[in-house]
Amino acid sequence: MKCCLFRAEEVAAAREGRKTQYRFPMNPQPRGGKLPAPPLRAGEIVWVKEPWQAWRDTTKGKAWTFQYKADGGKSPIRWRPTVLMPKRAARLWLRVKEVRGQRLQDISEEDARAEGFSPGPEARAAFRQSWDTSRRTHPGYQWAANIWVWAVTFELAEEPDPLAPRPPERMLLTKEQRALIRRYHCGKTKCGRAEFLTEAYAGPAWYAYCTQHPEDGCRFLAFAKAGMSIRFVNRQWMWVRD
Repeated sequence: MKCCLFRAEEVAAAREGRKTQYRFPMNPQPRGGKLPAPPLRAGEIVWVKEPWQAWRDTTKGKAWTFQYKADGGKSPIRWRPTVLMPKRAARLWLRVKEVRGQRLQDISEEDARAEGFSPGPEARAAFRQSWDTSRRTHPGYQWAANIWVWAVTFELAEEPDPLAPRPPERMLLTKEQRALIRRYHCGKTKCGRAEFLTEAYAGPAWYAYCTQHPEDGCRFLAFAKAGMSIRFVNRQWMWVRD
């Protein structure tokens, strides 16, 4: 499950219903005017990272107590960085409704108000100031650069049930097929890509054509080997022992 980073004021605005959009830079930036596939899909659930703090409550055994800057309280110690917030501390969940690619400066006054800024003719200017302030250490991503961003429209959602069935991963091999995989390669170009399009099963090998080189002769060969499976870890396909 993916996450997004909110500042304390953004969390408060989202919980109050004043914020229904957020934006983040495309990485890498598109070239030639062709936009990549959106990183999020409509209906997908995203959890929010926010400024936080945690410590063990001795009165409750070894349970962790979490505190959030958006609640307006003062932490006895410094607030921890938003990016380091663990998922078990999450309290805000968002359901994606729409994802659009656009230039940063193409944001309208209506979109700026949907970002949580006060209604009025200065909402867009307030968004610009907030964007530059939060990225003051990254000049290449500030307003003047007019970079490409993803504009995400969302609604508040309940915390998903961890036992509920999850949507299938972005892979075409079944669980039984992954358990049989031993190794793979692009037979013609040796491109090493691990994107599978399964065609047929023949003996001990799964034959799958490479999505980048679909011409004849370019295929992945997956040989049976007990105790190993291939999984998508850290944005790449890796062999993992079960």
